[in-house]
Amino acid sequence: MFRVAHLLPLLFVTACSIATGLGSSTPSALSGGAAAHREPDGRVAYPGADLLTARRDPCTPARNHCLRPEAWFVGDPFHDDLAREGKVFQARPVFGFDDAWWTWQYAAEALPGPAYRTAPATAALAAGDLVIWFDDDYDHFPATEHEAQTSRHWMMGYVGAVDGAHVRTVGGRDVDLDRARAVVETR
Repeated sequence: MFRVAHLLPLLFVTACSIATGLGSSTPSALSGGAAAHREPDGRVAYPGADLLTARRDPCTPARNHCLRPEAWFVGDPFHDDLAREGKVFQARPVFGFDDAWWTWQYAAEALPGPAYRTAPATAALAAGDLVIWFDDDYDHFPATEHEAQTSRHWMMGYVGAVDGAHVRTVGGRDVDLDRARAVVETR
């Protein structure tokens, strides 16, 4: 069932896209201004300046979990049928370049398959929505911009229910809503 509240994350990401140039050939000012490119030796360089490794402000939803505007996620691997039955999968942060998805770590080409653009989740999530969340027993959020883009602590699965500040996945996993990201676009 469609609700207007489903549009809020999309409006947030759209506003960020307009402000940062996401989806265009214009480099993002928020990530240092440089677009993804191929180095003279053939390696792919991720968009923007070096990823920040120093701890600064917490990587909360208000700071977009410290993800750069160019960040998308792919399943590693992702099987939609198994996810709908309750299995969760690792989600890898990636960026698009040369009609492929590349990981931020080592700029290695990622697995093929759908990629998901996300925004911080809200209580508008509903049963059946695909959700991506940061899953670390020690840190509630990514500690740094570098960790947000390169961590293997991002997971994905389907929402079974939303209860206030928590999401329960189809498989029964409880996730704090402030750790979660709603899928707003799929490619």
